Amino acid sequence: MAKREDRTSELPVHIIHHILCRTNLEVKEAAATYMLSKRWYYCWTSRPNLILHQFQGNTYMPLEKFVKLVDQSLRFHVEHNLHLEKLKLTYSDRDLDSKVDHWIELGVKLNVTVLVIYPSFLSKSYSLPNVIYDAKKLKTLWLSRCKFEFDISTTHIRFCCLEDLYLYYVHISDAQLQRVIDRCPFIKTLDLVSCQGISKLHVFGLVYLKNLTVVLCKLNRVIVQVQNLQFFRYVEVPDHPCEIAILDGYNTLQTLKLTGASITDQQFRDVPKHFRIGSNIML
Repeated sequence: MAKREDRTSELPVHIIHHILCRTNLEVKEAAATYMLSKRWYYCWTSRPNLILHQFQGNTYMPLEKFVKLVDQSLRFHVEHNLHLEKLKLTYSDRDLDSKVDHWIELGVKLNVTVLVIYPSFLSKSYSLPNVIYDAKKLKTLWLSRCKFEFDISTTHIRFCCLEDLYLYYVHISDAQLQRVIDRCPFIKTLDLVSCQGISKLHVFGLVYLKNLTVVLCKLNRVIVQVQNLQFFRYVEVPDHPCEIAILDGYNTLQTLKLTGASITDQQFRDVPKHFRIGSNIML
């Protein structure tokens, strides 16, 4: 029987990387590619997007196997000095803190641009290592169930390229959040969902900010002074009224969604005066 010609291996590496990133192969499927094409398997191990799940659907990967997978994936990138575009870690074991610290450190060394940390356990929050604040190339940071806590007087935040910040069930103080915002002048999207430790939010001077979402954060006051804002959504915690003031951005705001937020009759009458025709307003 004639041996089938492997034409796919002739594709440029960056094309194969693009295909692999879009198909999101599982470990078993990736191993199967080795039998079909050694070059494809090499491309899978060298892919710039490392999306590593300890669990997916009803499938759970044992702790030792998951640690080995992440260690090998990152070690390959370090040893070959490869570019790492995205590192996403989804895990459920509570004993992984020191390992996750190390993985984040390697990601920072590899100049990762998108970092997603997603522990699934409910009873404990993961404390971020200080090395994360040295991620100069980071453009997107997505944290869930983490403690985003640091010493303001000694920690230097170097998120000079950060554009998108998503904080879900994150513990952070008012001063710490303000410091992060102040050190990230290029932020385009800021999402705060069910965060703890903050009571106020003052967003000002972020000329690139277009999307602001605040959901169930138990805030007492929100002040928005952003000249190019396009989308603002606020969902209030029941029985926890919040004072909301939008001081700038009326000319650019396209969508305003306030759920459960209390506004005065005068503020309600002023809404049509401030927002341009065609804006999507939901109160």
